[in-house]
Amino acid sequence: MAIPGILSAEETARRERWREMRSRWLVTSKRLTIPRDPRARHEPTLNCAVEEHGDVTIVRVAGEPDIDNIGALEDALDRAIARCQPILVTLSGLQYIDSMGLHVLVRAKERAKEVGVTLVLAHPTGSVRRVMEMVGLGRVVRIVPDPVSMPRLQHEPQVN
Repeated sequence: MAIPGILSAEETARRERWREMRSRWLVTSKRLTIPRDPRARHEPTLNCAVEEHGDVTIVRVAGEPDIDNIGALEDALDRAIARCQPILVTLSGLQYIDSMGLHVLVRAKERAKEVGVTLVLAHPTGSVRRVMEMVGLGRVVRIVPDPVSMPRLQHEPQVN
């Protein structure tokens, strides 16, 4: 649809093609990703389980965190902190982590510290471990490579 006196028919056609092409792509955070395929809906899932083992609360995290499901991790960490005993957060099932996930972990550490509870992250693998190393998360939260290390750590001083 040409706008008389403002845009030429060529310019109008070019803009229409651009709008159509742009609608096929998902643009987020200034990053262009693969085109959406309406037949292949992938909903990231995040599973968080809170378990008690003796005098340690274990939070098992697995899946893919995103803005729609990160609340599940926050809720699980809040439930664990409310138990007022040392917390081990196992990350071996976490496939990736972004700034939002890191923020949730740091805030949980701060809340745990306020009530005198030790919070330790265990077994981050692959890209999760690399992201944590890159941002220096180990300076804020204790990270152990093996969940079996937790019982020895529960009486050690917290990382400031």
